[in-house]
Amino acid sequence: MIHDDVCLAAAGGKECKVFMSKILVVSDSHLNNEVLSRVTDRWQTLSLKFHCGDSNLLPDDPLLSEFLVVRGNHDGMHFPSFLVHGPFLVTHGHLEHVYVTDRELIALARKHQCTTVFHGHTHVPRNVFVDDIHIINPGSLLINRGSYGFGTYALFDTDTQEVTFHHYETDDVVNDVVLPDGQKILAEFRQILRGD
Repeated sequence: MIHDDVCLAAAGGKECKVFMSKILVVSDSHLNNEVLSRVTDRWQTLSLKFHCGDSNLLPDDPLLSEFLVVRGNHDGMHFPSFLVHGPFLVTHGHLEHVYVTDRELIALARKHQCTTVFHGHTHVPRNVFVDDIHIINPGSLLINRGSYGFGTYALFDTDTQEVTFHHYETDDVVNDVVLPDGQKILAEFRQILRGD
């Protein structure tokens, strides 16, 4: 059994084992490097960290050293357009047209036998199941589109499938604030772009 992010110190505090079931997921940091660094340090014990693109950094930048990173529409061609890590598909989402539909995300996930998709691009936090595929957008570390005016990142619990969205500066859990607003905004975008 995998345990939560817990550090168990042996007698005298000289040894530390870290057991994790959580994944840090960030996106769209757009050179907001101070926040990216702080969030990375805050969750340094987590061994798996995804950046869903638009870091605007080069692959050898130390700020990305702990992350598996994909290319966003504001990144160079240095990063892959998507990656598969076990049951997880990580992509930015611009190539899958996430402002308009989930169909291309679902197709890509199925093609690679993934059950969970992490993506960015819209700056809209999201946590939904579509056709049995878990779709998660952590929001933007810079700022989200929404009435609340702050950025977010996400923690994904691999044991429970629970997603918590955190304020980019305070680390407070903000699911109740960002998810209802985000769903409404994304629905409006899709309606406008499809011409409904």
